[in-house]
This record gives sequence, C-alpha cells and structure tokens, in this order.
Amino acid sequence: MESEQTKEISNPIQAASEVFYRPQAVFNTIGKVNNWSWIPFIIVTALLFIPSYLYYGMVDLDWLIHQMALANDPEASPAELENFKSQLPKEAIIWSAYGIPIGVAIVNAIIAGYYTLVTRNDEENVQGYMDWYGAGWWILMPTVVNGLIACILLALQAHGTQVSPAIVSPLSLAFMFGVEITSGWFNFLSSVRLDSFWSILLAGYCINCWTSYSFQKSLILAAVPSLFIWLLSFMFAL
Repeated sequence: MESEQTKEISNPIQAASEVFYRPQAVFNTIGKVNNWSWIPFIIVTALLFIPSYLYYGMVDLDWLIHQMALANDPEASPAELENFKSQLPKEAIIWSAYGIPIGVAIVNAIIAGYYTLVTRNDEENVQGYMDWYGAGWWILMPTVVNGLIACILLALQAHGTQVSPAIVSPLSLAFMFGVEITSGWFNFLSSVRLDSFWSILLAGYCINCWTSYSFQKSLILAAVPSLFIWLLSFMFAL
C-alpha cells in the first residue's frame, strides 16, 4: 500500500494543501514541474493584502495617525505632532495596503538570489534563480494561517475601533504580548512571527530536497535571511 510520504502529488492545488504536512513530497514534485508556483503566489498575496485592507477600512484612522506620530517622536510637541499628521494623509495609509504584497515579492526576489548563490556549487542542484523564486511562494504558505486568523479577528471588530495594527499579524510577538505601535520594540516584535519559523522549516526541506546538503545544513542556510532581518530590526529598536 502506498504511504502518505510517497503518494504522488498530481496538481498545484493538492500541493498547496499538502505543503504544510508533506513538504518533502511537494518540493520533490515542484522541482520537476513548471508553472505551479502561481497558485501559492495568488494565495499568499491575497492573504497578505486582505487583512491590511480590512484593518485600514475598519480602524479609526485619526487615532492611528496620532499613534504613528507618537511612535515617530514620543517627545514631540503638540504642534510637531500636528505637522507630522498633516503630512500623512489618510488616503496614503489606505493605499499602503496595496504595497505589502509588492514588498514581499521584492524580498522574495532577494532571498531567491541568496538561495541561488548558496546552492550554486552543489552538484545535485539543477535549479536556477526562477526555480528558487517560485519555491519562495511555497515557503511562504504558512503566512496564510496568519492571514486567516487576522481576518477572523478583524471581522469581530466594530467599525472605527482603536486597535493596534498588530492585529494584522496575530502570530507575531507584538500581538501576543500586546505591544503598542508607540513602543520602540513594536517593529521588531511584529517581525518575529510563529509562521516565520514554519517558513524557515519549509525552506530547509526545500534546500534539502533540491541539493545534496544535509537537513541540518539546509535548515541553517534557510534560517539566515530571517535571522539577518530580525537582527537589523533589533538593532533599530535599540
């Protein structure tokens, strides 16, 4: 009888659901097929955009802009706060939701270059830059869990409520510990998310499947981009 680990994956929809619990089978399969990465790309970008769009459409924007002004300069005078707020129109904040998927696509492109670089001398690696870029969307699939939880939490909020933007990232330390946007640690703690560790694990499986590297080495290489981002964010918080 065919085991779950060796069961064939026949289509990208199946792969998108099974990457969470059969990552090796998924990465072995997508390493041999073409044009499957459009599915996770659409799913991931949608679940990145929708929570932010819902949040900016629900939150009290005047309150949020005031909190952002305080975060920019906690010791600013009332006049300085008003000047900052006048330079930050509500429309710009709402439109920023559209920039989130674009930013993730750019980061994914940079990380794909990193994967290409660290695996180029491996004799078993036959994947090129676009293969690693496509794999990045499969690696990001855990963000879907964060997005779905965020949508549920946002659906329970009343219009015009004053709630921290951390609600968009409910798997982040900022949300779990109730850190407000005015805290100097907000950005760092927002960047440390449980789904990020899950993505690191998937990246480790991907590298391990596509190269001759041991899983331990693959996991270390997979963790480097996230550790670098967290280190920079931590340094800015100091």
